[in-house]
This record gives sequence, C-alpha cells and structure tokens, in this order.
Amino acid sequence: MPGQQRKNRRLLMRSFLFLPFIWGIFQTYHLFFSKFIAEWLVVSFPQVFGQMGVASSFAVGLLHVLIWGGMALIWPRVGFGDAREPDLYQSITVIVVVSVCMFSPVLMVSYGRAGVFKDMGIVVWTMTPVSEEILFRGFLYTLLLRIFRVPPNPSWKDVLPVLLFGGLWFSLWHLVPSAVVNYGWEFIGAQLVITFFAGILFSGLRHWTGSVWLGMPIHAAGNFMVSFL
Repeated sequence: MPGQQRKNRRLLMRSFLFLPFIWGIFQTYHLFFSKFIAEWLVVSFPQVFGQMGVASSFAVGLLHVLIWGGMALIWPRVGFGDAREPDLYQSITVIVVVSVCMFSPVLMVSYGRAGVFKDMGIVVWTMTPVSEEILFRGFLYTLLLRIFRVPPNPSWKDVLPVLLFGGLWFSLWHLVPSAVVNYGWEFIGAQLVITFFAGILFSGLRHWTGSVWLGMPIHAAGNFMVSFL
C-alpha cells in the first residue's frame, strides 16, 4: 500500500507538471486550427455566415460540433460514455438545476442586475455545451480515467483526481491569450475560477450518470444564465 501511494503521488505531480503542455495543445487547436478553418468557412460561404454579427464565433462552434460530434458517433462509448438511462433522482436533479438557471435572468432583470444579452449568447448556450461536453466529459474524461488507472465501477474517492484534472483542463481550455488582451486578467481570472469548478461539477455528473447527456442541458442552461451577466 505505501508503495502504491508513492506511485499515486508521483503520478499526480507529473500530471501537474504537464498542465502547461496541455494548455499549449489547447491553444494550438484554438489559434492554428479552429480559428483558421472558421475564417475559411466565413469567407467561403458568405451566403451562410454573411448575415451574422458573430459569424466567426458561430463558425467555430459549428466546427467543434462537427469534429467532436463526428468522433463521438464513431466511438460512442468513449465520446458519449456508457449512456445508460438516467434514474429518477438524476432526472429530477437536472430539471431543478436547469429550471433555476433558466429563471435566474428574470430575477436579474427584476433587480436591475442583468447586463445586455451578449451577441454570441446563442452560440454558447447551443453548440458550445454539446461540443464541450463531448470533448471534456467524453473523450478527455475517458483519457483521465486511463491516466490515473481508475478501476471499473469506481467510487468517488477513486475518481477524485479525474474530477480535479477535469476541472483544470476545462479551465485551461478557456485561458485564451486574445481574451486576456481584450478583457483583462480581472475578467478572465474570474472566468477561470468559474470554469474550474464547473468542470469539476460536470465531470462529477459524468461519473454519477455514466454519460454526457445530462451534462449538456445543465451546461447549456448555465451558459444561458451567464450570457446575461
């Protein structure tokens, strides 16, 4: 047991040291692949994207859905998880959380705390939740299970490193240099904290339900609420 604990600690330390490398992979995808392809789509298909005020964001969101959704259709067990049917408690939990998130903007407006609905809001509460849940709670969650050698039918304790690094990876995905330049560290820092805990929450939901399906509506409702802040 002590030897296994030492191995686990070394594995955790190596995983932390690899975080900058993970961030580099994410930014390479953002800047040198998805952005390039999205700009090509906007220019090549003006009849589709020409009338949109957020054409580039819409093209990026569409690209993510096509890539990760297509891969999930090829490897459904990895991309979508076990996809077992949710039980009553899981379904009720999702309904309650989604209802609260959807109703929150009404309270914000009532108390004068709601901002202007952001132009790219429709992207972040439609295509973004689908693609990010498939990528992070599908493929990358499965990868983390293998990295940390999580046994079949794991307990919450077994899967704790996966939840932690799922949150860290999800946070790093949102650490985009151009966003720091445009919005400043104060805004981006708050976003990183929120996405870190959201990543833990969504990964926990993935562990609890066995699939990404129930995470999608919660993710979408959460983004809908945040798009009014």
